[in-house]
Amino acid sequence: MTQLLQYFSTLTPAERGLLMSLGFIVFWLFEALLPFRASVVSSKKHIVNNLFFAFSTAVVNIFMAVFILGAVEYADTNQIGLLNMVVLDPWLKFTVGILVLDFFTSYLIHVCLHKSKWLWRIHLVHHSDPHLDSSTAIRLHPFENLIRIGFLILTILLFGIDLGSLFLYQTVAVFFSQLGHANLRLPKLLNSLLSVFFVTPNMHQVHHHYEMPYTDSNYGSVFAIWDHLFGTYRKLSKETLRYGLDTHQDHLKNINFLQLLIQPFRRIKR
Repeated sequence: MTQLLQYFSTLTPAERGLLMSLGFIVFWLFEALLPFRASVVSSKKHIVNNLFFAFSTAVVNIFMAVFILGAVEYADTNQIGLLNMVVLDPWLKFTVGILVLDFFTSYLIHVCLHKSKWLWRIHLVHHSDPHLDSSTAIRLHPFENLIRIGFLILTILLFGIDLGSLFLYQTVAVFFSQLGHANLRLPKLLNSLLSVFFVTPNMHQVHHHYEMPYTDSNYGSVFAIWDHLFGTYRKLSKETLRYGLDTHQDHLKNINFLQLLIQPFRRIKR
């Protein structure tokens, strides 16, 4: 366990970026071989638009990295946070830390982004994508990235999350985010078994259905247990699924990076 956490705590930004890039390449290959459905918009424009969001996300993450690392160092140096106040077996502390990160920085913040009308204005940029594939995972407005990072910093300070656990979870979360958004067809039995514990493409595709109440369901990122536990898990047939938002049906605007940057400031009906 110590060696594993040490490995992830020493990963450089370049190495983490390489892992993320490899993930996209692998999923793009699988999406080409086992597509869930054909795109309703130009694949080239769709991917290029989402790559602009990848760049803006990288800029925000680089700028905010010093604050994240500062929070980890402060919690460790001063031994603050709930996990530093109790003596736990290393494996148990690691497990609790991972579950805490997944619940607070993936599930709970995601629920907040949907339930707050002001946060929803920002998060709808992600949901207005008319086609779902692994590149949608990085389609986040810069303001949403800042909000998520702020939530992450609070979680680090409140629970005393260590650097190894943080980097390991973030690596796993990126993989599952790519997987969850992938335009990938999983065998029905495999999906049924996996979705008991983990978020699968079939499960997250329902979250991207264009109308309520399905938009407000299946919030999980890595573990599916939160949706099962809090009653936010829903199913929907492939034939019924339609991506995007019923309030934002202009596909040209929905794959235009500059239009999407100002989208949160337009009037919407919610």
